[in-house]
Amino acid sequence: MTSNDGGETWSERLKVNDDDAAGPDRDPNSSQFIAGIDVAPNGRVDLAWYDMRTDTIYNSDGRGDTNRTQQTCWDVYASSSSDGGRTFTENVRVSDRTMNQNSGFALNPNNDLRAPIGLASTDEKTFVVWPDSRNGTFALPNEDTYLATILRASEDDAAVDTKSLLLGAAAALAVAGLAVLVLVAVSRRRKAS
Repeated sequence: MTSNDGGETWSERLKVNDDDAAGPDRDPNSSQFIAGIDVAPNGRVDLAWYDMRTDTIYNSDGRGDTNRTQQTCWDVYASSSSDGGRTFTENVRVSDRTMNQNSGFALNPNNDLRAPIGLASTDEKTFVVWPDSRNGTFALPNEDTYLATILRASEDDAAVDTKSLLLGAAAALAVAGLAVLVLVAVSRRRKAS
């Protein structure tokens, strides 16, 4: 929901998660919860949340049920809005590995230390921080803090930075030329001996 009058009135609710769209990793009955939110200086609204849409891939007992005790596998997903929250981008999977809630603390029903995902937004990037249980086990729950950066392109960004490209090509030519000189010198020494 959005408000343009200091919270006096609010828009209709808008669904941000898109797991009801077609796709092998999307289950429309999965839970999404505890979103973190930040606003970039340019007004872009960034959201990131815990998402269990991949649960049915890893958890044969979950079956996409919305009962939190049956869903165990989760990821971090994100989306953003550049029009004041009227529309949001397609969801992006932020975590590079699906975690099991029982091998950590934050989402483990026995501990339930849930807290919003941390976000910090600039015009060019969104930094996302979350508790990550990938290094934990069921016998020894363990959790680390992970950070991911979502790069944001703007209309002013060139597809390729020409200066960097030319500098990289010059460095590659210099290294290749040096390698040829070394090979010639070694070859001459072998012939002389």
